[in-house]
Amino acid sequence: MSRRVLGVALVGTSVLLGVLPSYGDAPPAPQLPMATCDARVNDGPNDGIATYKVVDANGVPNVADPRGNVPGLDIKAITLRVTATRVFAFMSIADIPETFRQTDSAYGYVMWFTRGGKIARFDQVYANPALAQQGLAPTTGYPTASVGSTASGGAALSGLGGGIDTTKDVAYVYADRASLEAQLGEPLADGEELTAINGRTELWETDGKTAPGVVRRPADVTDVPPASAVWKVGDDRCFGHSTIVVTGASPQYGDPATLTATVKDEAGAPLASRKVTFAVPGESAPRTLTTDTTGTVRIALDAAPPAGTYAVAVTYGGDEFSGSGQGSGTLTVRAETIRVGKLAVKASGSTRTVTATLTEDDPRPFAKQPVAWYVNDKKVATVVTDAAGRSVFKGAKAGQRVQARYAGVTGRYAAVASNTIAA
Repeated sequence: MSRRVLGVALVGTSVLLGVLPSYGDAPPAPQLPMATCDARVNDGPNDGIATYKVVDANGVPNVADPRGNVPGLDIKAITLRVTATRVFAFMSIADIPETFRQTDSAYGYVMWFTRGGKIARFDQVYANPALAQQGLAPTTGYPTASVGSTASGGAALSGLGGGIDTTKDVAYVYADRASLEAQLGEPLADGEELTAINGRTELWETDGKTAPGVVRRPADVTDVPPASAVWKVGDDRCFGHSTIVVTGASPQYGDPATLTATVKDEAGAPLASRKVTFAVPGESAPRTLTTDTTGTVRIALDAAPPAGTYAVAVTYGGDEFSGSGQGSGTLTVRAETIRVGKLAVKASGSTRTVTATLTEDDPRPFAKQPVAWYVNDKKVATVVTDAAGRSVFKGAKAGQRVQARYAGVTGRYAAVASNTIAA
């Protein structure tokens, strides 16, 4: 299988806790990537080795950390997720403590894709009161992202946001997918394989001088073997699949019917206000519907199609915080039941007039339908029903056995026969 490999460096984020980014909306906390999505890293907690690679950025000097490796900032996993509207990078860190050294400022960046000579870079900065008071760090945290010809960035992307989840020890950054695609000059294709290159965390501290400056100290970095960190665009394997239960229906042909689907996340919670596609039998294109507060969508069919068994497919594409899902059900349509009343006989001398009345199952008069008349088991006439559903046969004689039969229409109306009378 051929594979189109794109360079990706995922979120390198060191954190000062309790400070939310000042830009972008505030989405729910991210879901911790499952183990099957973890990218292997080449170091681990408490190994005493600072594997941070020196990259001079923003004119801030890099110095060795006298404390050695910082176990709490060891990278456990990096995970990429491309949804219909956003591109996310998640980083699982060994431990995001509830408090952090006040001399530390959190800083991290992600070089996202390299394509056609362009590099997309994402940064996430968290404020630190001690440094901010000295004018050495931002007073508020914020994410930034841009695309340029070098790792230092370029044209800004839109729709930025990010955050931390101290319970799950996850840091994340996101941007609008459309903005990224516009800067890259081409769309990301669903199913396209992307490979992570690296992620990193680091610390900012004062240098301890009388007129203090800032130094960047190593925390952690990972170089990920390509085979260990490959994701496909649109693949939700890091997020448990949502479940869709489709409730089918069993109407008769031409009758109204309602199809229902309920969408829930992997924990069983209803997914409200989510768009789903509903493939409706007999319609050339699927409908797009939005779930209600219970995670449910309903399709009302004015008239069921011809008799048969129809597959009903419902698809949820997932979003930033829930995995995709598919559900299927069945629409089982039966032919409309047709009823024929007891034959009515009117005598006039030796002649008999026999009337059969056809109704649908509603019941409604079944007009303009051919009724075959049998006399002594031999077909002798066909008389179409009138607006009241009546077929009138005037050719019977006293003593003959008479019966009315309706042959039905395949897939639409069921056949039916009347009682047999002795005229």
